[in-house]
Amino acid sequence: MFGGTPAGNEDYERHCRSVATGLHLDGNVTFEGRVADITDAYRAGQVVALTSVSEGFPYKVIEGMAMGRPPVATRVGGVPEAVGDAGLIVRPRDAVGVASALGRLLEDQPLRARLGRAARERVMQLFTLDGCLDAYRRAYPVALANSGSNLL
Repeated sequence: MFGGTPAGNEDYERHCRSVATGLHLDGNVTFEGRVADITDAYRAGQVVALTSVSEGFPYKVIEGMAMGRPPVATRVGGVPEAVGDAGLIVRPRDAVGVASALGRLLEDQPLRARLGRAARERVMQLFTLDGCLDAYRRAYPVALANSGSNLL
């Protein structure tokens, strides 16, 4: 797990560490803290997990996908649209579903590799500057045609 502990959340961090120990995950789950270069964190892991109960656009998921890491993420906000078929989507607040999806990806290297490739391809097609501009260029004429406007 990468990322610093925001001020005031130290008790929550201790709780998370305690849960990991209680589940006998020591050695499998580590709390790495902040890193100077986030790409180091993505390279160190095999998957990216986002367990939000509310999310707009999942930047961390997209960053991980760009690094070829398949996501396990909750079905909130724009997450399902961003992930598409390049990862596993679970219900929010479904700890068993998250654990099952993570276990599936971590135990199934061919699936993990296939989804990792699909994740990277999806980011390169949809979430680069050129990809976004191309999408807008395709969308505007359709929107204008459907609106009956002759502004273009």
